[in-house]
Amino acid sequence: MTIKRRINILLFLIMCGLIGACYWVRSTKDRVAPVITVPEREVTYTEGAGTEVLLAGLSATDDKDGDCTKDIHVYDISAMDDGEHALVIYAVYDKAYNLGKATETVNYRGSDAQETATAADAQIIPVTPDTEADVTTEAADMEKKVEEGYDDPPLISHGAPVIRLKTHELKLEVGEDFDPITIVEKVVDDDDEEEDLIDGMYFDGRFDIDKAGTYEVWYYCEDSDENLSNTAKLRIIVGDESNLSEYE
Repeated sequence: MTIKRRINILLFLIMCGLIGACYWVRSTKDRVAPVITVPEREVTYTEGAGTEVLLAGLSATDDKDGDCTKDIHVYDISAMDDGEHALVIYAVYDKAYNLGKATETVNYRGSDAQETATAADAQIIPVTPDTEADVTTEAADMEKKVEEGYDDPPLISHGAPVIRLKTHELKLEVGEDFDPITIVEKVVDDDDEEEDLIDGMYFDGRFDIDKAGTYEVWYYCEDSDENLSNTAKLRIIVGDESNLSEYE
């Protein structure tokens, strides 16, 4: 057997080993998000109050990490148009950074309704069938908007950062210079400075400014207390939209 042939066989075996290792790592990687369980209840949240009343009674489990209840955060609180209810989104990460979410519609009071209200002011408020139906429909619409990332929440922090973009859709020419951070209009938090939050901004998604296509990028950040912000989505259209196919 020639030396060249032996080298080729050795390279082939090494390649097979690498492929096998990659497959093993991929197959064993934790890809399952934790599950948040929200109990059946009716709770009132007052704007500006702590989130303890919302987190009380929630639990979260992960198929690999087990109980991760202590890591649940209030991801977003969005007041509904009726001014009496709000959609609350809860989030939790497992150790592999899989993100689990759950939602709940709660009774809501603005800060002007009771200036001295605290998290202990939770109470049961009767809901009529018609009102419940309206709230359910609005909650579903708002949840869809929030999940899609096209929400523009009030720039008021309830313990977690809040991000707002200047736009949710941007059209660029092929090859045009673009810095994703310039699309951020504002980031607020009850404790951290905006500059620090922007420096730690995350961008999920890919785009190629040199290739015509339609791309999506998700913006979010985390404050020093590990509270997650809302997720804001930007749709980037590079080139002539009429000639584009959806980016995958």
